[in-house]
Amino acid sequence: MTDRWPVDMEDDGIRPVDLPYRAEVDAIFKQIYRDERFSVMPDKRRPKLIGLWGSREQRLDRLQQAAASCLP
Repeated sequence: MTDRWPVDMEDDGIRPVDLPYRAEVDAIFKQIYRDERFSVMPDKRRPKLIGLWGSREQRLDRLQQAAASCLP
């Protein structure tokens, strides 16, 4: 756990750059997948969740590695 955001805030015109909003969305998402808030995760064949951090390129590389590890 860290107080530092694993992905830097970007003013890209798509996502809000409001830190309280970001913290609230992050907290709710963690409640959904960690605490089963809203019961939206399936009981069987739950999706694999991974944490992504770093630059956009680093996150894409990590995502590609994770996807490749799921292939037979």
